[in-house]
This record gives sequence, structure tokens and C-alpha cells, in this order.
Amino acid sequence: MGRKGDLLDLLRARLFRLVHRGTPGDVAFYCDRTRYATRVLELGCGAGRILGPIAEQGTSVVGIERSPFMLAAGQDTFGGLPPHSRVELGDMRTFRFPEPFDTVIIPYNTLFAMETDDDIRACLARVHEQLVPDGRLYLDCYVLNETGQSAPSPFRKIDTILDGGRRIEVWEQEGPELPGRRFEMRYRYRIQNPDGVARIETDVVCHHYAPPDVLLELLDQAGFEITARHGDFDRSPFGPDSVIMVVEARRRG
Repeated sequence: MGRKGDLLDLLRARLFRLVHRGTPGDVAFYCDRTRYATRVLELGCGAGRILGPIAEQGTSVVGIERSPFMLAAGQDTFGGLPPHSRVELGDMRTFRFPEPFDTVIIPYNTLFAMETDDDIRACLARVHEQLVPDGRLYLDCYVLNETGQSAPSPFRKIDTILDGGRRIEVWEQEGPELPGRRFEMRYRYRIQNPDGVARIETDVVCHHYAPPDVLLELLDQAGFEITARHGDFDRSPFGPDSVIMVVEARRRG
């Protein structure tokens, strides 16, 4: 990849970080669940939005992320990590560490970055192998009302962000449902610099959606017992109207 391509991918990673700021309550939830853990692994740590606060509370945490550009976008966080914590470039399906963890977290829909159910199986199998007996897994994901949408939705403006001297207007478009429970979210950014010069950048986020019943079955097959399931980070019960699912699980065997 040429340097121009690298700079564009780094810009997209920074824009992703600015736009995708998490679900209310998620940082507090993961910090609470890892506060007394001995060794924590975060899969898909991105730019360190959750990993940073976990490390700051004194917990030993390792993060893996497949995108070098997301790691670069998080250097302001990762550069200040204490010695007991670190991040590595890695694949959620094939990672391997010599020492086990007592807690693994997969926040903010990260499992849906997998391309197929088999990829999710591979990821959960690695998590099971890396956890100590009775180790804990925590994750969250959104819940869709599947509509069978066959055409892209119109672009809609979702945010205006002030980033230093730049003004960034963000539009989002939901793509059609694709075979294999796949879909795309498309983003258009109008970036206006302090000198008034503006340009348009675009990006696409691809997800493979696993409905709650499918995800719970995959967890069971991987050797996990569900210990709690919430409909939000306030630990309200999961129900038919829930738009996210927060899962707490224990490694069996």
C-alpha cells in the first residue's frame, strides 16, 4: 500500500474514533467487571476507548486489534499506558498468548466484525482456550429488527463534530441486507478546515449480524455458560424491545 493509501486509512480510523463513541454506560460497566481481575484481554480494542480506562484503574490489560491504523489513531492513549498493559496487532480468530487470562471482554459489537458464523466460532474457541477455568467473558452487541431491506436507505445527517479547528459533518446510510446476514453502514464526511476549504471523504463499515438466539447458541457450543443477560448497561432485563444485549458468561470445563 502506498503512502497516500496509508494516510487515507489513518484518516478513516480517526474519523471512526470521533463518530463511534460507544454506548452510554459501557465504559463504566467494563471497568466495574474488570476492577478486581488479575489479567484482562480486550478483543478489538480499537483506539483504546475502553482499554485506557481499565488500565488507569490499575488492572493489567492486553488489547488486540487487527487494524494498524486504529492502533495509530489511539497513540495518545496507548503511549501513556502503564507497564502492566499493552496492545498488539492481532486477529481475533487466531490470537495466542503463553499465559491465560481470567477475564476477556469483547465490547461494542466487535463480534459482528467477523464475516461468518464460523469466524465467530473460531473467535469464541480461542477465548475459551485462553481463559482460566471458570474465567469470565463479557460482551455487548446491538439487536436488529430485521426488515429484509433490499435497497439502501437515504443518507441522513447524524452528527457535527468539532475536531481542533476542523468542522466535520457526518452522514450515515444503511445498506441493503446481503446474503449471510451481512450488511453495510456507509459514511460520508464533509471536513471543513479552519481556512474554509472543505472536502468529502467516505467509508464503509461491514458487519455480519448474529441474532441473539444464534449468538447464545454459538456461546454454548464454544463452552460458555450464560450467567447474566441484560438489555442495557444499567443491567435492566433483556426483552423483546431491547436494542442491545449485554452478556456475562463463564467458561465451562
